[in-house]
Amino acid sequence: MYPILCEDGKVYYGLTLLTFGKGVRKARPLCRLLNAALPAGSVLTFLIGAALLFWQNSDRVPVDNYSLLLFYALVIVSMFMHEAAHLIAAVAYGYPVSEAGVIFYLKILPACLYVGHGRKKNATKGEEIQLALAGIEANLLAAGLFLLVAALWEDLSMTFFAAAVSNIFIIISNLVPAKGMEDDGEVALNCLFEVKSIYTVARKCMRSKKRRRRLIRSAGLSGIACIALFRLILFTNEKYILWAGFIIFSPMVFIMLYCNA
Repeated sequence: MYPILCEDGKVYYGLTLLTFGKGVRKARPLCRLLNAALPAGSVLTFLIGAALLFWQNSDRVPVDNYSLLLFYALVIVSMFMHEAAHLIAAVAYGYPVSEAGVIFYLKILPACLYVGHGRKKNATKGEEIQLALAGIEANLLAAGLFLLVAALWEDLSMTFFAAAVSNIFIIISNLVPAKGMEDDGEVALNCLFEVKSIYTVARKCMRSKKRRRRLIRSAGLSGIACIALFRLILFTNEKYILWAGFIIFSPMVFIMLYCNA
């Protein structure tokens, strides 16, 4: 286990679970196919699952059929799918992949999974953005699959519905940048705007009235949209506390929402 110092000063610890050699290149054709199909496939699966579940006429499932253990198992599966999608995208684009593991906070609490890879020379902006968003697309795919199961498997419908909503929350959590965490949304925005840290840019802009006025004068409505995005970025610094609370208390919320729908 080795220490990782983030930009916000917090210390995390990484634990390597798998290492990858040059042999991973043999899977590149398959990874290219899966990575190309993931964006559209995830959206289509989610729309079909949502439509099938919410347009059916079956009654709601009793509360005693809810499986808390299965719910947390599905959340863990979703996390593995998230990192597997990053791995597939990295291999598909020819990034040097080195390892996969777990990041811990205070050497005890698992914070997230990760896939370690180096930089690729001459990587296009599209490749960098897709590499960052592949995990989010995998969570959308998982949400769609869970909704399909919820529609077809009545006995555990509510459990899979809760897991699907959890994936939506994970998507939102990963899309919104947080200070020093280099999440998927932050990396994608860094690539899109070609900046080192979108959080740093947001903080500097929101602290200076001159910067905000200059941005609005030069970009108009786009500048106003950027300022709104910057405010959102700064507002969600402690999103991981919210994420942990969601995972702990969400089952009770899902039970009430699902049974009263």
